[in-house]
Amino acid sequence: MGNRAFSAAVAVCFISIVTVLPIKSQIVDPGIHPGFDLTSLRPAGFNPMVSGLAFLPNGDLVVSTWENFGANQGHVYILKNAQTGNAAQVTYTTFGSNMNEPLGVTVSGGEIYVIDKDSLLQMVDADKNQVLDSKRRIAGGWFRNPTDNTNKDLQFALGMIQAPAPDNRFIVGLATRWVGGLASSTAERGCILGMALNRTNYDIIACGIRTPNGVTLGPENGIFVTDNQGNYVPGSKLLHIKQGRFFGVLKSVASPFETAAVTPPVVWMPHGTDIHNVAVSPTQPVFLQSGVFANQMVVGDNCLGTLKRISLEKVNGEYQGAVFRFTGGLQAGANRIITGPDGALYVGGIGTPAATWGGWAWNNQYYGLQRMTENGSPFFDIVGVRSTGNNSFAIDFTEPVTAAVASNFTVQQWSYSPAFTYGCCRNATQTLTVTAASLSANRMTANLTITGLTPFNVVYIQLAGITASSGRPLWSNRFWYTLNNFGPGIPVKVVEEKLARQNPDLWKAKTSLLPGGRISLTWRHGLEKAEILDLAGRVLESISHLEIQNGRWESSRNFARGSYFVRIHGGTKTLAMKIAVP
Repeated sequence: MGNRAFSAAVAVCFISIVTVLPIKSQIVDPGIHPGFDLTSLRPAGFNPMVSGLAFLPNGDLVVSTWENFGANQGHVYILKNAQTGNAAQVTYTTFGSNMNEPLGVTVSGGEIYVIDKDSLLQMVDADKNQVLDSKRRIAGGWFRNPTDNTNKDLQFALGMIQAPAPDNRFIVGLATRWVGGLASSTAERGCILGMALNRTNYDIIACGIRTPNGVTLGPENGIFVTDNQGNYVPGSKLLHIKQGRFFGVLKSVASPFETAAVTPPVVWMPHGTDIHNVAVSPTQPVFLQSGVFANQMVVGDNCLGTLKRISLEKVNGEYQGAVFRFTGGLQAGANRIITGPDGALYVGGIGTPAATWGGWAWNNQYYGLQRMTENGSPFFDIVGVRSTGNNSFAIDFTEPVTAAVASNFTVQQWSYSPAFTYGCCRNATQTLTVTAASLSANRMTANLTITGLTPFNVVYIQLAGITASSGRPLWSNRFWYTLNNFGPGIPVKVVEEKLARQNPDLWKAKTSLLPGGRISLTWRHGLEKAEILDLAGRVLESISHLEIQNGRWESSRNFARGSYFVRIHGGTKTLAMKIAVP
């Protein structure tokens, strides 16, 4: 039946179903992944319920906090020395107070922007002395009960990121409003919004989302968000946002795009009380630009002290992939994750006591701020998974394995039938047969032949008895792959240094470092545009051929220690060169 017909069929539930809090996970913390180190960044007395993370151009870390329902309780802090990874060296100052449930922060052009319950705000610091001068309201109007600042109907505004040039809009997610279990939201709730600095209103990009508590730029600078399980969302999801898409959550007031076909998720993250409980309330993903797991995403969760990892591929023009349990060792549920200028991951934790709300809760931990870095230690893990046909998968490992036979693999699949009922409905599980298993020539890929694979299912594969030639144990021995289309697909890649050449003179461009951290670019001719980006893909500085013609450009500012991309455009081709500021 159509979307509105389905809504009418369940409308009777609107007066009888009450809001149910997430099922608390029974997952045991596996500890810190052996390839990474995790250190605290919380100096004595600093207990943030982190709602947003961003870096200033000088390398200082901006932290926003959500500290209860209602206005005048959130804060914005500026931390120095976070990139040392040593909490004893970190200092913090309060930059902004009296914030109304801020749940996202970003830095653009050196300015701090915060999304709170009703507004996109610029935190004005005209003289750049890190003392707040004023708060400038840029856009708002989506919170329809502004006189009630103590409500707990989950009217969150979540995010945020800035889309790459030439778009440059701030991208924010609005949670669906639930009152007494009813999806009684206004039209823009449950949607992804775009807001420009030169406008006071907003654009609606996509809708049909329950709680988009995680927005990021992913492959090809696409916008990706996570959604939390619950009514209409039988398992948590990773979604690829495009203009006009609808993702299935219906409300008493119709959303824009609701007549469009429901776009399936990139990845389902199963929810439940059994071994398949991968996610409860997933949060901000981060797209890894380097390291062993480059081209993948890491995702947090407000109700788990663990991180998930997602490997992606593009099949028939759409993304799909697998979710793995990745690491534990967190101080609290991971609400926000970003990549710093130094390439490290920065993880901000949050929790809410039962007396406050209890919707975000893990092990009674409420505060967290940690730095995660690769330590260079060898480990044995699954790198990624690929659909290679209508009856086959390839599983890639970090190290050669000794042997692989069909009995090493258990395979199941199931589908979902979204309904208004909270937690409903995962369909019957089918056990599939692995008829053949073989290893690649380098013994780092296992190729499986599986009978009965069907599209639009979650395919669960568990490994047993797989050992590395080194003798190291397998860190993650199971994954959940969302099979929307049969492969083979196209691997996801970050911007590479060696892309196709079109203009030989342009591709002789070189980058170099000047004293103080300024970046210099020289070229012969053919350049149309050049940009300096951080590892998250945000444009930090740009120039076009109309602005300078002498074949040399020096950045106008000093860049903090870390890695950056210098990206140049000419004709129909693009070249990116990675550069490190020591």
